[in-house]
Amino acid sequence: MSRSKRKTPILPNCTATSEKSEKQKANRKLRRIVKEKLAVPEGELPQKKEISDIWN
Repeated sequence: MSRSKRKTPILPNCTATSEKSEKQKANRKLRRIVKEKLAVPEGELPQKKEISDIWN
């Protein structure tokens, strides 16, 4: 049990920023547009890829 705890913890070396806020904005935009389309009986529902651009 002398080495039961790791002596040198392995830490991630990733410095990328999170995309959480962009995902929240895209989903809010999608839900708003879907809600508007559902009010019209003849409207097609858009896909998430049509609403948001993954490269922005």
